[in-house]
Amino acid sequence: MCETEPVDLASGAGFEVCENCFAKIREDKINSCKWEFLRNLNHLETYMDGVCIDAYDMKILPLNLKLKAAEIVKSGLEIFARLEDGDVETVFLISDVKNSIKLKDADGLEMVVSGDREPFSSLEFNDGNKVTNFIFIPRKISNDAWKIDNKLVFGASFVYPSGKIFCNSLRKIKTYSIENGFEERLYEPKLDKKKIKLTDFDVYFTAPEIEEGFDYSGWKSVHHNDDFTLCDSFCSDVYSEFVWYKGKISQKVTEISITARHIFAIYINGRELLNRNSYKYDNLCQVDEHLSVLIPSELLEKHENEITILVQNLGFDKGFTNDIGTPRGLIYFKTDTNEKIDWKIRGRISIDKRPVNDNQAPYLALLENSFEIPDIYLSDDVFAPFVLDMNKTPFRRATIFLNDIKIGRFIRNNSPQEKFYLPPHFLKKQSEGQNILKIVVWEKSHRIKSVFDYKNYLENIILKVENYKVWEGFNL
Repeated sequence: MCETEPVDLASGAGFEVCENCFAKIREDKINSCKWEFLRNLNHLETYMDGVCIDAYDMKILPLNLKLKAAEIVKSGLEIFARLEDGDVETVFLISDVKNSIKLKDADGLEMVVSGDREPFSSLEFNDGNKVTNFIFIPRKISNDAWKIDNKLVFGASFVYPSGKIFCNSLRKIKTYSIENGFEERLYEPKLDKKKIKLTDFDVYFTAPEIEEGFDYSGWKSVHHNDDFTLCDSFCSDVYSEFVWYKGKISQKVTEISITARHIFAIYINGRELLNRNSYKYDNLCQVDEHLSVLIPSELLEKHENEITILVQNLGFDKGFTNDIGTPRGLIYFKTDTNEKIDWKIRGRISIDKRPVNDNQAPYLALLENSFEIPDIYLSDDVFAPFVLDMNKTPFRRATIFLNDIKIGRFIRNNSPQEKFYLPPHFLKKQSEGQNILKIVVWEKSHRIKSVFDYKNYLENIILKVENYKVWEGFNL
């Protein structure tokens, strides 16, 4: 435990700080010592204050740290952990062949100890009443070490705060406490990975918003400017991935101009006119976001025709490297007749089940399947994360729902993700019932002419739900 304040280094750190390196010293008010913070941003190892810092590495090191029976005068070795039991303490140091540590015993005798030590080698100081024991461990071992209460655990995959350890293979676990020293025990998990193959999907058509006559009177109105630009979906307080627009156009229209981000489709009187990916770059080729589309006269059957536009917003680049002010949704819409359209907007897609009729336009299909997970895989004694593997699916685009909660979006060719994590808090144990997987597919191959052929094609999809790994828990 420490509470530090910065030390004024206006006159310098007292040692040379190399180019592309940083050094800070902070005073510890609780332990009456100082701490050095040394950082090297060079691609080669660098020496600061007599300490070798590896490339792109950092060390936090004690200065004049008084312990029970010894004092760390200066150190090139980092402290990993400290255990204490009355007048006895054990300090674990991370060994380092390039550095050393200067120690002082209770009589004031100083010694320099090399950091090139065998794993778990020790050095003890005893003033007759108090004991300080230093144990050296390499960084590789420290990376796999856990401190629980007043005990260290070495070799476990991970440890819960309750003290339960987890392993996914045969492991020899070493523990250390001041009372019992080092102890070893063999742990062998018995549980195999669970693999679930999902076939024979139920297929429904969804998105009734496409169909002619759908009641959208309760949707929000969208401001349509004189230059035919529209107020984007964010400014309309619609932040969904999927955004619907509906309105009316006359029979006189023969061509429309449109800009939308990022994927969109246009439907007239329930029939698809266009389905387009409108990424700025698609497979490294720039895509013109502005598009002009001719409307076949057979689609405009009435004096006043219903137009529906569905836009899928793909969000922002990682780290928001693109312009966070870039509008989303339907941005520009103009007909060759310059009609002003009373646009209505609403977010989200409906995943209501509808029977398959041959007169329906199956552009958004809902695939549904169920699976069970044995209770043991979701118990407190097991950590067995499940994933949905979409690698073998023929879809170009799909949105994934687990127990009616959206967990991911699959876009082939434009996204590297093919496996989707199924959060355990969204899953049901077998004793609680079935897990329902729903996948909304927004595409239809032009080779498939019949609605029923399309349904048969979707029914025969094969997906896998399986564990990434399985870790079993044991009591120490």
